[in-house]
Amino acid sequence: DWVLSEITQADDYVGQNPKVMANSNLRALADKLILENNDFAVQLIEDKASNGYLQILTAKTFNDAKIMRRFVSDNYFNKVMEEMSDDKIAYNRLFLNDVSLIGVKDEGSQNKLFISIKASYQRVLAQGNKIKLIDPFVISDTSVVVMVREKKSGATKGSLYSHNCPNCGGKLDDTLDINCQYCGSVLNSSKVEWIIDEVLTMDEYSDYLSGVKSEFDYSINPKFLDSMYDVRDYAFNNVLAMIASDKNFDDAEKEFVNKIAKKWGYNTEKIKGLYKLAFSGQLNIKMPADEKKREKIFKLMEKAAKVDGSIAAEEQKMLDDVRSVYFS
Repeated sequence: DWVLSEITQADDYVGQNPKVMANSNLRALADKLILENNDFAVQLIEDKASNGYLQILTAKTFNDAKIMRRFVSDNYFNKVMEEMSDDKIAYNRLFLNDVSLIGVKDEGSQNKLFISIKASYQRVLAQGNKIKLIDPFVISDTSVVVMVREKKSGATKGSLYSHNCPNCGGKLDDTLDINCQYCGSVLNSSKVEWIIDEVLTMDEYSDYLSGVKSEFDYSINPKFLDSMYDVRDYAFNNVLAMIASDKNFDDAEKEFVNKIAKKWGYNTEKIKGLYKLAFSGQLNIKMPADEKKREKIFKLMEKAAKVDGSIAAEEQKMLDDVRSVYFS
C-alpha cells in the first residue's frame, strides 16, 4: 500500500532539489555497509541522526545532560558539558528541513557516517518573567552529525533511539548512568549502536573534509548542499517574506511577485503554499552560506520593499534584522 515516507514544508518544496539524491555509488556502498551492519539503512541512519540531534538540543535547552547521555560518545558528552550554561535559551520555533547522509568513511574497525541536518529555528532568552528574542526571525543553519559504529557488531534487541537497550531490549530511562539497569552492558557503545561522536558546523566539516577527502568511500561537496536550494529560491522566499511583513499586498507588489515568479519559471501550483505561509507570518528568512549570494538576495529584497514607492516600517525592520544577522 502507499506508505508515508516524508512530509515537506511548502517553503522547502519550492526548491528544485530539496534533498541529496542517492546515486549509484551510495547504493553500492549501502550494500557493503549492510554486510558489516545487518540493520543498516540510509533512512534509518538519517532518522537516528535527527533524533539524537534534537535530543542534544533539548538537553542544552533544559540544561539536563541526562536527556542526551546514552546517544553520545564520552568525548562528545564532555565537550557538550563544557558548553552548557545557566542561560535559559529555548526555542520559539524549531524544525528540521532536510536530513541527508553526505559522507561515509572507513576507519579500520569502525564505520563513520556524516549526516547533514538543516534546521530552522528562532531562539529566545528567558530572563525572570520576561522573554527576549535572540533571533529576530526564524533562521536556518546546517550542522553535520558524525556517527560511528563497530563493524560486524551483530544484531541488536533494541535501539537507544527508542529507549531500549540494544543488548537485552530492556526499557531505558533518561539517566547519566551509561550501563543498562537490567544486563549491565554499556549503552553508548559503538559496538552495539550508532553513536553520535561529534556535531560539526559546515565550515568545520569543510575544513575536515579538505584534509582527508581521499580517505572517504563516499562524500558530497559541501558547496553542493548550498546549491540544492538555488539563489532564486532563497530570493523568492525572502521577497515574499519581505512583502508580507507589513500585512499589505497591493497591486504593485502582486505585479512584482508575479513577474519574478514567471521570469524564474516557477510552477504556480507549487508556490501557492508559499503565499499562504507568507501572509500568515510563518515564512522564515533563508540565506545560503556564500556571502556574495547573500548580497544578491539582499539587494532584491531591498528592491521588493521599494516597489510600491515607499518602505514600510515593518519592511525596514526586516531589512535591518537581516543585515544584522547575516552580514558581519
